[in-house]
Amino acid sequence: MKFLSLAAAAGLALIGSAMPGYADCSPGRFSGPYVGATLGIGGLDASQSSPGEPDRARGRSSAVVPGGVIGYGIRCGNVVSGIEADLSYLGIKSNSSWPDPIFLRSKIDWMGTLRGRLGVLVRDDVLLYGTGGLAFADVAHTLESPAFAFSQTDTSWRTGWTLGGGMEFAHSERVNFRAEALYVDLGSDNRNYAACGGCSGDARWNDKFWVARLGVTFKLGDEPTAYVPLK
Repeated sequence: MKFLSLAAAAGLALIGSAMPGYADCSPGRFSGPYVGATLGIGGLDASQSSPGEPDRARGRSSAVVPGGVIGYGIRCGNVVSGIEADLSYLGIKSNSSWPDPIFLRSKIDWMGTLRGRLGVLVRDDVLLYGTGGLAFADVAHTLESPAFAFSQTDTSWRTGWTLGGGMEFAHSERVNFRAEALYVDLGSDNRNYAACGGCSGDARWNDKFWVARLGVTFKLGDEPTAYVPLK
């Protein structure tokens, strides 16, 4: 927590030093609505725990992640802020087990985020930014016990949080390229399993993953006239 507080304070100081004496909010390469496409890799880190098991099970895997993005940006001086939503297909699953044996599988197909973005222009055509907000994903959890000929799959849309950052380069007035990384934590999902008439158990599933990707965005609409607030 101390590290995060220091990082946040440093970020605010950097943004404050980049702001001009007045808020000159103007159109440009990083302002206005945009849509785009992304492609990268993602890694799933899934773990499971249960009161009846001595150890935590854990599985990891990775996959290619294509996706799309839509957003809106506002430039004021050297500071760019905005909001962004994206949807990506992971198609990723991880397998783990307990020694009973009990086999466990976490699978994520679709994931998306709704995030705020805040960054500083290090050059007129290069933006460094941080981003964070809400994450959601289509998650399936499967538990199998061969001893009881039992299998149960629970599918649901899980929500959590995401945090990340990246760099964006303005190739032209309408085309931008970017490289970014996101970390996503979907929290825990508690499930009860009745393997037979008189036996049951509980399991807690925890799903976390990261995505590192490249992207291209295309600015929409006509160029607006510059806006300077009244002083």
